[in-house]
Amino acid sequence: MTITHQALKEWLSYDPETGVFRWLKDKRGRGRMWKAGDAAGYETQTAVCICLMGRYYYAHRLAWFYVHGEWPKQQIDHINGEWRDNLLSNLRDVPPRVNMENMRFARKTSRSGLIGAFKHSVSGWFSAIQVHGKMHRLGHFKTPQEAHEAYIAAKRVLHEGCTL
Repeated sequence: MTITHQALKEWLSYDPETGVFRWLKDKRGRGRMWKAGDAAGYETQTAVCICLMGRYYYAHRLAWFYVHGEWPKQQIDHINGEWRDNLLSNLRDVPPRVNMENMRFARKTSRSGLIGAFKHSVSGWFSAIQVHGKMHRLGHFKTPQEAHEAYIAAKRVLHEGCTL
């Protein structure tokens, strides 16, 4: 069972200009005590989470619910790509595809550490971009930086969700 809008506002305050939730009541959990006024939530590897009434919620989804009075219909995208930044102006309700198109950083398993730059066993580096499920090859490059730059240029044109 999800929390109601009324219960959310009884337990937490949210400042849309800072993106911070604060407890309105003292709260105890897992051997810890939070006082009214303390910042709510903790960081995981990819989101800020808040436990309410025995259930964990992402702070960005709670922020949307808090302000709009309804749960987001799709996914909440952090426009600037920073998952810790839960300012209301940085959040948008978008389809999963648009959310993925706003990726700004390479995956942890990336050899280059740069988004869009992939190691090629023969020709050095290459770049490719996916648009509406179809892969578009952007070419082969001497350096990972060149492949990355080609990817970013294509991303700005082809990805609706890109905010770079």
